[in-house]
Amino acid sequence: MKVSTRTSDKPAGELTLDEAAAELEHLAREISEHDRHYHVEDAPVISDAEYDALLRRHSAIEARFPDLVRPDSPSRRVGAPPAAGFAKVSHSR
Repeated sequence: MKVSTRTSDKPAGELTLDEAAAELEHLAREISEHDRHYHVEDAPVISDAEYDALLRRHSAIEARFPDLVRPDSPSRRVGAPPAAGFAKVSHSR
């Protein structure tokens, strides 16, 4: 199932506060879903370029509306929990 990558055509600087809040919420959910497909299921459904475009749009809106940045924002986390199929490894010292 491909998750929509459609975002507003309106530049981030032209969004109203309400539009920005709604789009940030939508983008955060979508990015989280793509993180799960990529990191947990090892089955991405969009290209890296499409994913990067979602992150850039999200970051642009947060930059324009810093009061809307949430602690659980995609811009404040790295990656995802490791997939269950990965074994632990010992690194040499």
